[in-house]
Amino acid sequence: MPRKQEGFALIAALLILVILTLLGVSMMSGIGLQDKMSSNVREKTRATTAASFVINVVDNLLPTMPLSVSGCTSSTTTWRVCAANTVTTSSAVDNATWGLNGGTTNAVPATATALPSQAFPSALIKTGGGNNVYAYTPEFFLEYQGRVPTPPGYSVSVNQYGAGSAPVLDVYRTTAMATGGNDAAVSVIQSNYDYMHMR
Repeated sequence: MPRKQEGFALIAALLILVILTLLGVSMMSGIGLQDKMSSNVREKTRATTAASFVINVVDNLLPTMPLSVSGCTSSTTTWRVCAANTVTTSSAVDNATWGLNGGTTNAVPATATALPSQAFPSALIKTGGGNNVYAYTPEFFLEYQGRVPTPPGYSVSVNQYGAGSAPVLDVYRTTAMATGGNDAAVSVIQSNYDYMHMR
């Protein structure tokens, strides 16, 4: 007589199938999470790179542009120098400072200076962002921090300047904001610029 079938093989196969299914779902979930994490890192890196670009643009323009200080109480795309401490620690990371509260196209800044289109082409800016564009126009504050003593190493060079003149060292601080391909990836960085020029 044949042995009575008990169905153990079917039960074992079903258990193995359930385990493999759970492992597959877990792996797919992990891959999706890693993809999101890498996307976030990429966009944050893009934002930081764009903000660094703004710092470099401002540093290169500063020696050739007007240095008179203004109030900086409204937005502009025109070059200007703000009074010291215009940007505080809290306002530097406040969306309202940069016009990121979602109301205006391409983030017309609330009080900041938008980088001009010749420095950062408007074709790179798209409302809502995207893979190869930026969500907002990069913006900055340039603040005059005051005059500091000329370093000792420069005292021997005073005679190279005209009569009645001497080199002075003015300090400027640039606070730059830029986004990546979405408005959740925002980078705000600061840099000091020591400007040696004639008094």
